[in-house]
Amino acid sequence: MIIVDDGSTDKESLEILDRFSKTYQVFIKPAQGSSDRVTGGLHANMQWALSFASQQGAELALMVQDDMQIVRDVLRDDINVVTNAFNIPDASFVLQTCFLKANSAGRLDDNTMREVIPGIYERTKTDAGVRAGKCFSYADTGFFSVPLFQKLMGTMKAGEKANELAAHEKGLRLRFMANPFMHFLPLPSDLSKRDRRWQDRLSDYLAGANIHPVRSMTEEQATYFIERNKSIMPYAEDFLEVPTLPRCNYWSLRSGRSNLHSRGGWRKALARILPK
Repeated sequence: MIIVDDGSTDKESLEILDRFSKTYQVFIKPAQGSSDRVTGGLHANMQWALSFASQQGAELALMVQDDMQIVRDVLRDDINVVTNAFNIPDASFVLQTCFLKANSAGRLDDNTMREVIPGIYERTKTDAGVRAGKCFSYADTGFFSVPLFQKLMGTMKAGEKANELAAHEKGLRLRFMANPFMHFLPLPSDLSKRDRRWQDRLSDYLAGANIHPVRSMTEEQATYFIERNKSIMPYAEDFLEVPTLPRCNYWSLRSGRSNLHSRGGWRKALARILPK
């Protein structure tokens, strides 16, 4: 495992990094000098990681963001499925490894996902899916094929939408693990933004937004999940447990009014009238 510090200033984070450096390689990534405040932003960091992985001869790189959690053991069978997925014609250089998201538009993946090879889904592009912000060619998280990235893209664009467009123009299709193993923490509060608007702060407070960890799946739960009929879509709400999470109609993965909306009732009504 390699840890890249892209400019931490938090005292506790630095203490943890120092402790980890006794066991793992910790790199201090230099500033990129781009428009993003110090380090160049998420995609500059991803570019650094993929370039480093390529130099090391790595085949796969797993991108996990700071508001995500791995919820079950990653098995050898999972890696075999990942390898097979990158051999499908027109495969994107990234394979989504997250549970599916239900949202205010409903469970749109019920009728748009199909299993194309054992363990791998493909999503049909629909207007409803585009409006809901579904990914069809690229995602910032999941397993990346390092050789495919170097061959098909080479350079990471700034922003998920820009990478989605570039991958789409190349005719690439994002596929999904039928047995995902990680997910975003629900009902988040974006504490890192100091310039948040009052309506976002109020929304998070009334929604009960916080750090709500996902309970790791037990061996029995993971086995049941992996062996299920693959026509049953892997929605996070159906298979994962978050003990501290208040009742929600679906799991919001964005802070602010989205959190209020997901709670339903009077909170949803308030979310509709708060200024955007």
